[in-house]
Amino acid sequence: GCNGILSCDEAGKNGGYIGSITKSCMGGRSACWRAAKDGGYIGQITNSCLEFFSCYLAAEHSGFIGQIVGSCKVESSCNYAAGLGEGGFIGRIVDSCNSYLACRTAGYRGNITLGIVDSCNYYQSCYYAAYGGEILTIDNACNSDFACDRAAYSNVGDIPNDINVGDIPSGII
Repeated sequence: GCNGILSCDEAGKNGGYIGSITKSCMGGRSACWRAAKDGGYIGQITNSCLEFFSCYLAAEHSGFIGQIVGSCKVESSCNYAAGLGEGGFIGRIVDSCNSYLACRTAGYRGNITLGIVDSCNYYQSCYYAAYGGEILTIDNACNSDFACDRAAYSNVGDIPNDINVGDIPSGII
């Protein structure tokens, strides 16, 4: 599903719920653009968002994405994925965002709470990820020039050494 231009635009807007996006958002520019806008929820994005801007602003304005797995592998495919506005949230990025600017500003002014794993291994792929927020861990990730440049950057950004389990919102896988 969601394989045409703007085919799932604002599908879960205004607090809507999308449990998972799997093998979708691939056949058209901006296919899942703003899919969970304005506090919406996407549980997991898997093997999806494989078109230019396909998941751009997917959970903008305080949206939530539990995990991005095996996705966002095309230039600019997940820019601002949980960005713009305050408090965008991505639980974990795994085996994703390995293309130029693929996850630039993902979690902008928000958090990538459980970390970046096996991801962001291309030039500027996660530039400004969690800008003004936090990234818990970086594991086998950010292994290219400027890959995670300015990640968690700003006067309030942080990559903490430790975090209490109680600090992680419930429902995260």
